[in-house]
Formats: sequence, structure tokens, C-alpha cells
Amino acid sequence: MNSSSPDSYSNRPNRGRRPKQKKKFVKSGAANARWFAFRALQANREREVFVSRILDDQFKAMTIPSVDRKMATELANEAVRRRETIDIILTSFVTRGRDNVEADLWTILQLGCLQLACLSHIAKHAAVHETVQLCETINKGQAKPFVNGVLRNIERSIISREVFDDISLADLGPRQLPLLSLKGSDKKYEVATFNRGLFQGDSLAVPFDRELSSTGRFSAFGRHQFLRAPVSATAIPEDC
Repeated sequence: MNSSSPDSYSNRPNRGRRPKQKKKFVKSGAANARWFAFRALQANREREVFVSRILDDQFKAMTIPSVDRKMATELANEAVRRRETIDIILTSFVTRGRDNVEADLWTILQLGCLQLACLSHIAKHAAVHETVQLCETINKGQAKPFVNGVLRNIERSIISREVFDDISLADLGPRQLPLLSLKGSDKKYEVATFNRGLFQGDSLAVPFDRELSSTGRFSAFGRHQFLRAPVSATAIPEDC
């Protein structure tokens, strides 16, 4: 056999070259997207790492369908931006003190509450079921009834959603959560109404850009975000 033949080259050791690692392929599925988002939020909580960095690392290590990449990015980013609003809602539905809820379980609850209260385009049954399944993924299967109960109660508490071209924040009641939706140049406001008073009706608590503003597109809407202050135990009658 000629020493310069292709076969002779294929038998030579590959010196000085590291074999290229193949990316792991991940089948499409919303459960995967929620898992990637959870891991990003977990790292953000534990190590104060930007969620975008953790997501990028996951996306580089695996071949992830674009639909799942998009959903994971939306969940992680929105959970960080709306964290204070989500925590206000959760505090009203979690009967035990937050200090008595494991950090990872609270992160799972944040993901579920986000989808139910703030992301109306996500199917509610999937938001609850797939988020509860994350308990199994982190070996906390015994917590599934607790997480399921909290999320089901939040789901049932939202009695209506209305979309407006414009809203007056002064007209919002203690049951109402306003959400800004931007699709290109189209701006809409969605108001989710709960069956109980969760928010203080006459104030918006912190600067707008702390929750929603990630680009200059939001600056035109002023310095107030759609974060509602919590209602005190005696501020709102139960049947209000």
C-alpha cells in the first residue's frame, strides 16, 4: 500500500489535536426550557451570576431547539425583572414563612407564579404541571403537593384579564396587576384582576426600570414600574 494513501493517513495518531466534543442534543420540550430557566435563576440567586451568562453556557454545551431557547430566556429574564412583584403575590399564597421554604422550592414557585400571573400566553395547565415536575428533577418530589397547591390557588385567584391601549395607574384597585406588553412598536397594557386584595391601591412602590426596563425603549413610560406594594393585613376588607 502506498504510504501516502488515505488509509495510511487515517491510521496515523492524531498528535497535537484534541478531539472535538460533540454537543449533546436535547429534544424539544417546554419542560427542558423550564429546567434551563430554573438553573439560571438558581445560579443568579446563589452566585449573583447574570442569568444570560448561565443560559449561554447551557446553550453552548447542548444543541437546544430554538423554541426552547426562546422560552428559557423569556422565563429567566422575566423572573428576574419581576421578582419583587412575584414575591408579593407568593407571600399572599404561601401559608408558611418564606424562611421555612427551601430556596430552590421558592425559585420553582417564582417560575410558576410568573407564568400564571404575568405571562398569559403560556397555557395554565402546562405552567402548573411542568413547573411542579421540577421538584422531581431536583430530588424534592415530596414537595410536589405543596408547590402544586400554591400554584393552583394562584391560578384560581385570577378572575379576569383585560387588554387596554392605555391605562391610568391611579384607577387601579388593590386586586389589579398591570402588565406592559411590547410587540415591536405595538404597546398594550394587560390588567390581571385577582379575587383578593394583594396590592396597595394608591401607590407603585419602586422605579419602573427596576422591573421592566432593560432597554431604552421603556424610558418613555416614566420612572414607575408596574410593581404594586403589598396590602397590610388590615388595609383591605376581605370582601373588598
